Amino acid sequence: MTTILSQQPDLSNAGALLDFALGYARRGWSIIPVREKKPAGLWKPFQTVAADPDMLRRLFARADVDGLAVITGAVSGGLAVRDFDVEESYHRWADAHPDDAARLPTVRTARGHHVYGTLVSERYLDLGNGELRADSRHYVVLPPSRHPIGDLYRWVNPLPPIGTPLSVLPDALTHADSGQTQASPRQIHADTLHAPAQTIDALILRVLPTGPGQRNRRLFDLARGLIGILGRDADRRELRRIVQDWHRGALPNIRTKPFDETWADFITAWERVKRPAGASLRAAVQAADAAPAPEAAAIYDTAPLRRLTALCAKLAAQWGDRPFPLGCRTAAGILGITPSAAHRLLATLQFDRIIVRAFKGTKASGRASEWHYLGGQP
Repeated sequence: MTTILSQQPDLSNAGALLDFALGYARRGWSIIPVREKKPAGLWKPFQTVAADPDMLRRLFARADVDGLAVITGAVSGGLAVRDFDVEESYHRWADAHPDDAARLPTVRTARGHHVYGTLVSERYLDLGNGELRADSRHYVVLPPSRHPIGDLYRWVNPLPPIGTPLSVLPDALTHADSGQTQASPRQIHADTLHAPAQTIDALILRVLPTGPGQRNRRLFDLARGLIGILGRDADRRELRRIVQDWHRGALPNIRTKPFDETWADFITAWERVKRPAGASLRAAVQAADAAPAPEAAAIYDTAPLRRLTALCAKLAAQWGDRPFPLGCRTAAGILGITPSAAHRLLATLQFDRIIVRAFKGTKASGRASEWHYLGGQP
């Protein structure tokens, strides 16, 4: 028999989300209401004790609720969710493990997939192409919630009947993607969703046009922001999906409706961007720490040199053909070392042809040194 959890929801019914919340709660899950993917009210109490049906009715009576989420970990019976932020990574795993991909409950999200299971111990891991959420400090948005851009979360592999336990997540879903090399996944405890995905969602919402005549300017702002987050070497298929998300949100306020014209104008804007968005350094640090170390870093044994190499590679990707700025004091703050030690590390990278200096910064000029990334090429 088909349960309410696999039916196409009628969200015009004010009680539809509550019905889903009560259905999920019968599985022993701790359910909370969300608004644009963020908790609609306090949710910390439900990290230890799940809301009962009466509490859920009160929580979902709020007028601003547009979705629901489940808190992972022990409070939901050991629930664990592998979040693939990158579509290609999910399909690479699914192709390598077709039986697991066919049987494990799976949700299609706006830009990726959530694969559901259980784990005995609580943990949270940033795996570079997504996360493993299996602790009570994190949550996952559930179908039939609506993504801020407009897409509905939906089950592509349904949940088993209530009372049937979920399978334990296989090892291939609890470690770094087998198609990548990553020294060690970062274990993080924070009450936030995955930063890169959240940052892109926030950027899209920030640069949506509010009326006719803004489309080209907002596309330029989108391109500039994405270069700051993803770098100029971003995957073109991922860029197209992001622009499609933006286009769906922009349609009510733009006169040019065909997506192909928007995509062509975005490409033009992408080529016109000379300087990435202002928060590029922070984005580069996050990207360098989350991604596998570049090949050029393999010659180094120590973490500071490897991390500095990765940071330079990400900054270079953001700035494209232009030299990227990085001073000793900035590098020291990122690496947690002294400026003199950072100077030695930058000199080492320069000698090894990892980077080459394009401009020497001085106190008089008030500018940081600027570099090109060579990656160890002769």
